[in-house]
Order: sequence, then structure tokens, then C-alpha cells
Amino acid sequence: MRKIIFALLLFTSQAAGQEITSLTLYEVDSTASVNYPLSFGHPFAQGDVDSSISVSVDGTPVTTQFDVKRHWPDGSIKFGIVSIVIPSISTGDTVTLSISASTTTNNTGHMTKAQILAEDVESVINLTGLSDSGYSGNLSASFYGAIDSLTTMEYWMQGAVCTEVLARQNLNNSLNAKWEARFYPGTDYGVRISNVIENVEGEYRGNVTYSASIDTGTSSSTSTAYSKSSFQHNFCSRWRKVLWVGPEPPEVELHYDLSYLISTGSVMNYDTSLTVSESVMAARYATWLAADTDIMGNGSILLSFPTTGGREDIGILPAWSARYLLSMDNRMREIVLGNGELSGGIPMHYRESASGNAHYGLPISVDDRPTISTKEPDCTNEGDVADRLPAGIGTLTTPWTVDRAHMPSLAYLPYLITGDYFFYEELMYWGHYVISREAWERLTSTGIIADQIRGEAWAGRTLANAAAFALDGSAEREYLTQKLSNNIVAWHAEQDDYPLDYWDISPYASTDGLTADVQLGTSPWQEDFVLLSLTHMDNLGFSSRQIIDWYHTFHVNRCTHPDFNHFNAAAYRFPAQYTDGTYPQTWAQANASYIDQPTSLGDPYWPYSYQFVAMAAMSCLTGYPNGQAGYNFYVANVTNQSLLNDDPTWAFIPSVDLEESMTLTSASVTGGVLTVNWSDTSSATEWQVQATINGTNSYTILVDSASASFPVAAGTIDIKITGNASGTAQGGASSS
Repeated sequence: MRKIIFALLLFTSQAAGQEITSLTLYEVDSTASVNYPLSFGHPFAQGDVDSSISVSVDGTPVTTQFDVKRHWPDGSIKFGIVSIVIPSISTGDTVTLSISASTTTNNTGHMTKAQILAEDVESVINLTGLSDSGYSGNLSASFYGAIDSLTTMEYWMQGAVCTEVLARQNLNNSLNAKWEARFYPGTDYGVRISNVIENVEGEYRGNVTYSASIDTGTSSSTSTAYSKSSFQHNFCSRWRKVLWVGPEPPEVELHYDLSYLISTGSVMNYDTSLTVSESVMAARYATWLAADTDIMGNGSILLSFPTTGGREDIGILPAWSARYLLSMDNRMREIVLGNGELSGGIPMHYRESASGNAHYGLPISVDDRPTISTKEPDCTNEGDVADRLPAGIGTLTTPWTVDRAHMPSLAYLPYLITGDYFFYEELMYWGHYVISREAWERLTSTGIIADQIRGEAWAGRTLANAAAFALDGSAEREYLTQKLSNNIVAWHAEQDDYPLDYWDISPYASTDGLTADVQLGTSPWQEDFVLLSLTHMDNLGFSSRQIIDWYHTFHVNRCTHPDFNHFNAAAYRFPAQYTDGTYPQTWAQANASYIDQPTSLGDPYWPYSYQFVAMAAMSCLTGYPNGQAGYNFYVANVTNQSLLNDDPTWAFIPSVDLEESMTLTSASVTGGVLTVNWSDTSSATEWQVQATINGTNSYTILVDSASASFPVAAGTIDIKITGNASGTAQGGASSS
């Protein structure tokens, strides 16, 4: 049975001390720990966190460092990195981490340059036997030396629990080394160092071949911790290797509350009742272990993006990310993070090398170079001469072929769950690249994405992901948000282009299955991609809802209009233009353009079949007229839905606003007795009512009717009502 999740928040913020969400940590290494250090990324729903959060471990508060990276428009916190030290973890232990609103960030007391140098931690990256792009000889980069040479320290995380410092050393015109070094003072564990070599300078593009090794230890004594013999470092790419200098903490498995992540808008509304089977996870992990996952490898990512047909990396998130979210399994997490790291090897990382440009040192922007195209490696065939990059300095041939029409989301989820700076930079590179790639119809610095229908869907999603989590106050945030806004305005202006409100005509679409008078078609499944991308943008806080308000009619009418055969709703093609140049004017006319009139949707044999994509898209429209009927049609007629358990890429379900189905009618206190009444039009038969007094004392009762009364102490009361079918509603009252 497919379920509906409801959500209504009647307060704009959580009271200090009130639980927002929780995570569960499992000890999986059969090793007990004392003072276990842990850092993780976490998004938050708008209004949930005003200034900071605190974490309790199995009910006991611990010092919580919160490095805030992004705020919502209302000033509440959207994303931050949480760092704690867990006092003890027993073998096979299960630990609950409760996150509550707080006013203390614990961002003071971070390590100084002198303290970092006193730790005497070294990581030396050696590049030997350089060739190509005019280079030869050997290069070496020292983390300790890079820190020692800094006049101003750059921190990514700073506070009483954890200090993460960033350092960089330029090696030549093309190559530079970077480190992210994470210290947990006061624990018995070592230092986590992310070692990065970049070949991303836009004006010095060329492949470089070399052997690499990383030596770790102290400034006076190191040993080789990693090595790779001669390989090609692709132009406009980078690689990363994370190593611990000193003892590495034992493995634990961290489970987020997926329902809460969904409520933040950062991930789509997955059907949380699904279970990914152990056999599938084991098989996918075995495939991962057999793949090329070393630096400059491709892991699970197709080397040729334009490859057609069903594939696991296409979607709002790839299949491996969806499996992780529904399992929180460490093997799936390894695949998610591994592919995120390997995305660095894809040649689309163009950094601005011209010091006179505003985005110098950042990914190339079309504000600096309005007519540039980074589609072709040489970057010299399109745009004004002043905007072009110089010719490459070496070979520009790699195993990769990149496009926007089949672009996977590789860095977004890794950044959300780790907060790692490397993944943040990846997210920014991808967001900038989808704008700079094509000069055609971009309207110069306006940054309009003009592509195949699916290209606009996936480029729009990629841009939205980057814009949503670009750092507060950064040039990237301003730039990416403006470009996304420009695209939303341009897309909204297309409202009246076609009478039946499809997105566009595809010059690449054949007219398979359509009558001879149809000249051009559109692809319903690509249209579904667009709708899902627009919904994701809306969830992230952007203004794409205005587009969905008119665009939904095409999707709803495909499966509900009385003049159209609903069993063609998920067909491969839809008639978009006739040979006389006209467009379908009515749904009856469109219906007559199909050669066959099927009596079923057909059996989807793959979890990425068009029927599942259509059902996923329709799950976003149940709040519109006939939208619920359309979704019900797919639920009733799409077969083999069990396939979504093992590949939940398209396993989305409706999110219904409780303002339409559940109403908190009253909440008052008389004589020390709290009385709450509500109406619920869902199928709920039981409700849990929780009252929290002044953010601390909590009372909970279970009732089988939409009314509850019980005595409470004086103070401000936060009320949380949870139904067994209707999700959660919140409200408040006060008692004197």
C-alpha cells in the first residue's frame, strides 16, 4: 500500500530545548570506544533552528559544536555541520542522538596556527615523472609547510570540539595541492586529512601524467600511506584521498531520520515504508568493489553521459543515493561518497585564472565571460574572443563525455550528510558548469539554460542544488541564485507557448507510435523529469511553484482528461506539432494522433521504466484539481511496484498539506488542565498528544478520538499531535 505523508507546522521556530529530530548511531566494528569524535552535515526545516542546536547522547547533553553554513530567507538555519564527542560506545551499542534547538554554537576555543603546528602532523603529496602539457620532473607538497607559511588561517570548522583548517600550495601553472585537516583535541584519535590535487585552472588546460604517493606522519618522519603508479590526471579535474594520521575511530553507522530530512525540503518525499533488500545491497556493493574506484576512476558513473536507455544515475538523485536514504547502510554510504569523490575526475571543473575577473579563484562565471562556452575542451570555437579561454597547453582527450541531458547528481547528497569542504566545492563546480557550458540561447550573462527537455530538467536541478546550499555571504550564492531566478522567470514566460501546456517540442524526438500527420513530438517522461525538478526547486525554497501552477495541467490531463486515453499517459512520445506547423489544440485531437489505443499501461520490467517516472511526477500534483485522481490512476494501474523496493529512485509519494486535511481547532488551558481539539480527515484512528512545558518537562498521552485533556504545569506549552495515518501537527498554548 502506498501512503500519504502530511505535515503542518503552526509555529515558525522550535523552542530552545525542544527536540527537532534524532539520529541513531550503531557500533558496527565490534570495538568499544571512549570519547568518540563525530561530525556530520545536517539540513534543517525553515523555522526549526533560530541560532543553534544541541545534541543529547542517550538523553545526556554533550558539548555541541555547530558550524552554520547556510540560512533560510527568514533567518533560521538551513544547513550546518554538527560536531560532538560521544563519551563512550560499547561493543554492539546503539546510541540515540537527539537534536534540540539551542542558543550556543560552541564556535570559540578552536585551535590556533601555533597549536596546529605543535601537533606536528604531516601529509606530503608527491607527484613524480610528470609528462604532458609541457611539464616534467617531480613535485612535492607539504601540509605542515603550507600551514607554516600561512599568514591568515582559513577554517571550515572551528570550535571547542573540532577544528578543520584549509591549506593550499600551488605547484605549477596547472597543478595545486589542497588539504582539509580535521583535529579533535582531547580525544585519543588522530587527524583526518583530505588530500587533494587539482588540475582545474581554466587558462592552463591540459592533461598531466604522473605517479602519486602520499606520505604521512610527523614533520621529521613520514611513511607512505597511499600510492598510484603512472596515470593521466584529466584536464579540468581533481582527485581526493582521505587518510587518518594517527588512530582512526572505529566504524559506526549513522542513521538519519529520513522523514525529517524530507520535511526540510532537501530530499524528495520518498516512500519511507520501502525496504531495500540485503541481497540487492550486497550485490551492488560487490559491483562497487569490482569497479574502478581509485583516483581518476569512474566508480558507478557512466563515462559517456549521453548513453541512452535505462540507467541508475538518472534522477533527482541516483539509485545508489536513494538506496542509502532508505537503508542508511554503510555500504551504500560508501558508494554515495565514493562516487561523489570520483566526480572530481570529470573534466568540467573550470576555475577562473584571470586575476582581473570578479570570480578569480572561483568557478568560471558568465558574468565575467558572458559569451563563453565550456562545452568543448578547447573553449575557442564559441563566444567573443575576449570571453574565450586560451588554447589548451596539452592534450585534452579523456575517457569522459559530458552533457546536461543525462547529468547525474553526484556531490549534492555527499555534502548534505558530511558537510565536507571538498563536496561543497564539487557542488559549486557543477552549478557553475551547467550555466557556462552552452552559449547557445543563454542570453549572455543572463544564464538561461537552453537544452533538450531533459537537459533543462537535470541542469535546473543541479543549479538549484548548488544555489540552495552555497555559503551565506558568498559570491557563489549571489551568482547561482540570480541565474536560477533568471531561468525561473524565463520558464514561466513560456506558459502560453502550447495549448496543452507541455514544456517544449523536442527536435530529437521521433514520432514513434504517432500518426503520419505528426511532425514533431515531446517525450512525456522527459516532461516528468522537468516537473520533478521544478518540485525539488520549490521544496528547496525557490519560486518554481508559479510554473507548476500552470504546467501541472499537462501532467494531470494525460491521466484524467475524458477525451484522452489514459493508458497513453506514460507513452514514449506525445504529439507536439503537426506537419502543417500547428499544435494540438484539444486532448481529443492529441488522442487521435496515436496509432494504438492500449487498454493498459503495459508492464514495467525495470524500476526506471516510464510508468514509474510518471507515477513519481504525479505524486507531486495531488493538491491540484484532479491531481489525486491522476495519482490514484497510476497506483491502480502501474504493475510490478515491488521493483521500487530495491531501486527507489522514483519511489516518491504525495505530500499533502494538513491545512487541507487536518485542523487544530482549539488549544487552551483552564484550571491547570490543557484541552486540545482537532479535526483529521485522514484515515487516522489513534493520536499521540505531547505537551512540552517551557521546553523541558513533557507530558504524553495516547487517545483514540480527536480530543485530549490532561493537567499541565504553568508555562509556555508546545503541543505536538501525531496521528497513525496523518503525520504530525504542532501548535501552542500557555498556562499561568
